[in-house]
Amino acid sequence: MFLPTLNRACFQLFAQQMNPILDRPSLLVADRATAHQAKLLTHTQLTLAHLPTACPELNPVERFFQELRRQMKSPVFLTLQAAQDSVERVLKAYFEQPERVRQLTAYPCIVHASQSI
Repeated sequence: MFLPTLNRACFQLFAQQMNPILDRPSLLVADRATAHQAKLLTHTQLTLAHLPTACPELNPVERFFQELRRQMKSPVFLTLQAAQDSVERVLKAYFEQPERVRQLTAYPCIVHASQSI
């Protein structure tokens, strides 16, 4: 989703839009940024869990964002649409090869925990 801002209301909308497309119970891990505070409805497929404060090393998406920033660091975009198109092109490669995402984000502790669930 491309939303106009990153705030609590937009994060809430994102979480609400995720639920209908999930085919199984899923966990969304977020840091404790003010924008990442959402009140999820009960009986949804999505569960929100917050990391401890100031622990980016525990957040696997940080490695993915680091790689994304590396791929996006040089371009200067003349329009917001051009920026969105560029982000979509980069992300498409990850959607087509989910193993690349797992390589960046599947910390051993996460893999171990998911296998014991």
